[in-house]
Amino acid sequence: MKILFILHYPPPVHGSSLVGGFIKESRLINESFDCRYINLGTSATVEEIGKNLAGKFLRYLKLIWQVKKAMLFFRPDICYLTISSKGAGFYKDALIVLFVRLFGIKRIFHFHNKGVRINQGKVFDNLLYRLIFKNADVILLSKYLYPDVQKYVPESRIHYCPNGIPDVQVESRKSKVESKSGEHFLAPPVAPQILFLSHLIESKGVFMLVEALNIIKERGLSFHCTMIGGEGDVTEDQMRKKIEKSGLIGYIDVAGKKYGEEKQKAFRRADIFVHPTFNDCLPLVLLEAMQNSLPIVSTP
Repeated sequence: MKILFILHYPPPVHGSSLVGGFIKESRLINESFDCRYINLGTSATVEEIGKNLAGKFLRYLKLIWQVKKAMLFFRPDICYLTISSKGAGFYKDALIVLFVRLFGIKRIFHFHNKGVRINQGKVFDNLLYRLIFKNADVILLSKYLYPDVQKYVPESRIHYCPNGIPDVQVESRKSKVESKSGEHFLAPPVAPQILFLSHLIESKGVFMLVEALNIIKERGLSFHCTMIGGEGDVTEDQMRKKIEKSGLIGYIDVAGKKYGEEKQKAFRRADIFVHPTFNDCLPLVLLEAMQNSLPIVSTP
């Protein structure tokens, strides 16, 4: 069976592109099917999201050409797509889907986000959703996300597949020190270490986090928060100005990007993981926090 995967995979690095990378590198998938992969992303970096429209338009034209060539010469039996659920990203992806539909190829959509229900009341969006979802199967991360597409897709064509991450060896989180006699005991308590690990994007709740930490400070509670992640629609300078304006210098550090062992060290140092996102659905970073035995404060 031939499968054309039109999905996000690195670069840039973000949750859905990491999942796309797992699929692209999967030996099981590649040995079971005849696969071709096309990167659906038009942004070269996370910082470029929402910017550099001219460059993205050229990449989009290239994307359309790649899809057309795959339809004509690869002739897939199934087309798997990770489309956006709303906004400009949805309109961009919808054109690709309609192009695939012209060839009568079975479509499977894998959603890593939500938002269909928010826009389904708009006349144009409603029409597009009906065209896009007609006779398509949909993969959702959880049964709790079904209401988002319920208007357009019967549950018989819904498949549930939660996100997953690779197993890694994590060190024990018990904070122990050794006395001169060689005995071990728990280290004395220090200010709780709070970790935020995501791109600096407003919809990830970065400003809300600062406001929440300000409330904790005003209540006289001690803490220290480390914010790790590359710039998105919020720059590090904007973040630091917000922290300074809130009187939280010394309470919050903006540490930039961390990968590999540096990221694992941050997880080991943390006591609490926080992710006040507005739009994410089962983000990988929460699974990483669970893997490191951290209590999580997030949004439903």
